[in-house]
Amino acid sequence: MMCSSTGGDGVGAIIKRLGEVAEIVPGAGDDRRREGKYQYFYYQPNNLSDACSVLPTIFRNEPVSEKQLVRNGDIIIKRLNHDRTHVVTKVEKPSTISQNLFIVRIDETKCLPEYLAFLFEQQEVILQTSQMSGSAAPIRALSVKMLADISIPIIALEKQQALGSVWRLAKRRQSLLRELEAENNRLMTAVYNNTLGTR
Repeated sequence: MMCSSTGGDGVGAIIKRLGEVAEIVPGAGDDRRREGKYQYFYYQPNNLSDACSVLPTIFRNEPVSEKQLVRNGDIIIKRLNHDRTHVVTKVEKPSTISQNLFIVRIDETKCLPEYLAFLFEQQEVILQTSQMSGSAAPIRALSVKMLADISIPIIALEKQQALGSVWRLAKRRQSLLRELEAENNRLMTAVYNNTLGTR
């Protein structure tokens, strides 16, 4: 459990349960249809990366609920072995999430998406999710109730914005490093193929 800090450190954080500032939405099922009346882009755990820009498509005969449609500002996290957070910034077509993910939809008058995403990747919050889901288990599964009970520090919106900007820059840096590593590997493979590979 996080300790509250109310002024001694100058931060002035108020500790709240996540459920007090956000709605937690579970994912929709994929019935593996090849066609259907309704078509959606579909976030899966391996899509929670800035380097991944192409989402798979699913088809359904029944629509997903309005609540389960992804919106700008939504935070998407894994239900199993939470280790990565994604903030949705551009929804181009109707999109939903798999049952292995959660949407955390916040009240932006109280908390900003990038700030909450920053918190979700800090050890103190990750430790809470591990303790709630059973850290000894090889696969740690979160529930809506577990997430709602997580304690988070709420600070002034301008301070949230500053920390959120740092988080966003760090994500961009990670994305660029991944792209650089992939290009480096491609170049080394090309060098090998051109010099030693089978002709």
